[in-house]
Amino acid sequence: MKIVVFEQYRGEATVKIGHYFFTELMSSEELSIKIVGEDYPADNLTYKDKPINLEEVKSFNPDALFFGTWYINKIIKGKDHNAIETIKDITKPKFCIVTDYPYRKEEHDKIWKRLNIKNILCLDGSEHSLRDHDYFKYYYFPWSINENSFFDRKQIKKYKTSVFGGIDPSLYPMRLRVNNLFHEAFGQDHFYLGPVYDYMNGNNPSMEEYSRLINQCKICFTDGHYAELANAKYSEIAGSNCLIMSPKFETSKDLDLAGFEENENIIYVNYKDSDTQIIEKTKKVLEDSSRLEKMSLSGYNLIHTKHTNKNRVKDLMQIIKSATQ
Repeated sequence: MKIVVFEQYRGEATVKIGHYFFTELMSSEELSIKIVGEDYPADNLTYKDKPINLEEVKSFNPDALFFGTWYINKIIKGKDHNAIETIKDITKPKFCIVTDYPYRKEEHDKIWKRLNIKNILCLDGSEHSLRDHDYFKYYYFPWSINENSFFDRKQIKKYKTSVFGGIDPSLYPMRLRVNNLFHEAFGQDHFYLGPVYDYMNGNNPSMEEYSRLINQCKICFTDGHYAELANAKYSEIAGSNCLIMSPKFETSKDLDLAGFEENENIIYVNYKDSDTQIIEKTKKVLEDSSRLEKMSLSGYNLIHTKHTNKNRVKDLMQIIKSATQ
């Protein structure tokens, strides 16, 4: 199978995650890959834009075209003015991967239609894949990890609780609330690390160091914003052998479809739980070390069995085969 991949390389956290996925994709022996639009740097520090050559794409004679969500963002922001006219003239089946879709749905829909992209792989927002649509075909394609970055690093569990990522009250009110509760209840046994925007910035931890920090924690609280999206943190936390605590999603099916089960590999709290109820539930889990370790290991095995980049590459090949037959 031959695929042309339109991808953008940068250091930003979600882009770096995507870079590892595309690196795995390019290593597949079952695929012949051509990257267009941007060079992949050998040193991981520099990049070079490449204009799209329509004749080069046609001569490769691909079975399908695949777009990273980050490359689509580049087109939306007007950084590749020739891309739209060039891409829409290519008649091969087209696929695009997308994250945070509910926040920018109208914007994405508009550019996808201009590019004639109909097959959408949702990293989150699984509800789109659960119902029929007139124009787009959606696939649930959950976040996955690079196994060489996120794994059990056998660190001493220094912290009882932790929160990673943004706690802006306008975006993550529940995460802010729980972080404050944990800090008050557990003091120095609680660890907080703010958002990692750029893995290539020396002031931020590397992806590997990020996993090491998670691995030092017994419980890590995260959430999916008001749209209840199972973001990359769910796979990163569980994939580093740390037990996830999360609000129980009221409408989204993301966590259910990913394989998370209450009291099996994740601890749920409710949005309406009182502060006392949240702390009491947390302490109860911490007091039973055997149960905590069992649930952490179950979540770890879930991620490393079903949600690695290798898994997603196999999923992608199956999706493209089924859509092009």
